[in-house]
Amino acid sequence: MQLKAILCDFDGSLVDKNDKYNPQIKGLLDKIKVRGVHFSLATGRAYYGAVQRVLEELELFDYHILYGGALIFNNKENNILLYQPISKESVKKILNYLQNAKLIFALETKNFAYMNKVVKTSAYTDITSIKPLSELIDFSNILKILIFGNFNRLSETQVENHKKNLGAQCKDISLMKFIFNNYGLDITSEKATKHTAVLEYEKLLNIPRNQIVAIGDGHNDYPLFTACGYNIAMENAPKELKEIADFIAPTVENSGTQVALQHVITKFSL
Repeated sequence: MQLKAILCDFDGSLVDKNDKYNPQIKGLLDKIKVRGVHFSLATGRAYYGAVQRVLEELELFDYHILYGGALIFNNKENNILLYQPISKESVKKILNYLQNAKLIFALETKNFAYMNKVVKTSAYTDITSIKPLSELIDFSNILKILIFGNFNRLSETQVENHKKNLGAQCKDISLMKFIFNNYGLDITSEKATKHTAVLEYEKLLNIPRNQIVAIGDGHNDYPLFTACGYNIAMENAPKELKEIADFIAPTVENSGTQVALQHVITKFSL
């Protein structure tokens, strides 16, 4: 297998819960890039905030999959290659449901996250990127709706119930649970998952799936793994992700990113 690209999740794969990465990965990333291999994010996060900062610090200027697959953005040329918002009708149904359930959530657009309860101490994103929901006028450009795990303190059972209820109301959405302190939920268009975004990424760069490595640790990385040729799961990943992984790396807190990248360099003779 010839390697042409690495698609890496952000939280728990590239950075820890404090958005910190192991400084030693910079040299490994440089070694990978100099061999002409793309290193791209495939994350549920938006571009603003920590994602933008880390990409600039590590000089990762490439095509990146964001918002769980709703956007592909080239941060070198400041160009959008894929833009797949949730339908306006479903946004309004979801909004009504979440307000009735009294949950803390955010509606994410390309430039801002509109929260129904602005939490200024949030590690969610840069506070300058957060606006109150009352300021949102156009509901046709929502790329992702986030139900917070850390603020709502939801159990896995509660998240599954919300997932079931929302899925029954809206037939054109994708719902992916995640764990960040507690369980939460990412909502995107049914056309916007990490799997569908990788298929578009492959077309844009003319790279077949068997020449792409995926690195991830969450439930929403399962569709990422199914679209790539070689998969690396972090030690904290759910069982179902580990079962389809080709290699298991330690947690990001235990230098897992460094181990994963060194494994890729060795295996593919970079």
